[in-house]
Amino acid sequence: MMFKRKQINRKIKKRPNMYRMKRSLMDWIKLYGTGFAVIVLVVVLYRFFAYSNFFKIERVMVNGHLTHTTPQEILALTGLSVDNSLFSVDLPQVIHNVKREPWINFVSVRRIFPDKIVLDVVEYVPSAILALKDGSGSRSYFLVNEDGKIFKSIKNVNEYKLPVVTGFEKEKLEKFPNFFASKLNSVFQFLKDFNMKEGLEDVKVSEINYNDTDGLTLVCNTSKNPQNKIQIYFGVGDYAPKFSSLELFLKQTEQEGVVYRRVDLHVDGKIFARL
Repeated sequence: MMFKRKQINRKIKKRPNMYRMKRSLMDWIKLYGTGFAVIVLVVVLYRFFAYSNFFKIERVMVNGHLTHTTPQEILALTGLSVDNSLFSVDLPQVIHNVKREPWINFVSVRRIFPDKIVLDVVEYVPSAILALKDGSGSRSYFLVNEDGKIFKSIKNVNEYKLPVVTGFEKEKLEKFPNFFASKLNSVFQFLKDFNMKEGLEDVKVSEINYNDTDGLTLVCNTSKNPQNKIQIYFGVGDYAPKFSSLELFLKQTEQEGVVYRRVDLHVDGKIFARL
């Protein structure tokens, strides 16, 4: 015999809408109350850390090998004061302030608790001077590092014992920036490779001239004959074998005691020299 379970109809007692609205209102009150308490706590903590004498800056240190700037100049650029708190210092703004100095390549700023700010500074190392000719024929001079980064305008070229890169025009650089920037970078890569070539350490480059069609021409001298300027025409193409040819040529002429005024290396495997 089968027995059916008697179903009991349970009535769900619905709470009135007003109760649900009250509950929702209470939840919002709690939420806003908690948020307000958090904001107040944050403000109180900020004022404590920002104005507490315990976190006042007592010392600002500048680390780095500085040859063109001084720690005092860097400190003046930071805008920091001993009255500042560690927590009130805007680190990105300090970095921006210091990098207004053209000699500064890299700077980082860090807090050392409880009362110290440390700046790590790296200066640019100039490797050449770029001479840009304008439409009137006058030249502007800029310091450039070994990566081809132009970082500072200068007036007195003789103040720096660096090779001068000529042959570039300001208007062309502005009109065709990508094309001539790549050419300019290739010149500085050439100079970097030339300076690193073993056997050519005695050769001191005073000028590198770039020409759109003729390539590169160097004006240089040797430490043994500093008064005798030698013009070396490299032309275009692969410069590595020309470096080796020049090295052998200079060794031979040194043994012979002959100084040539112009050396032409633009033809691969051949050297043309003129007294």
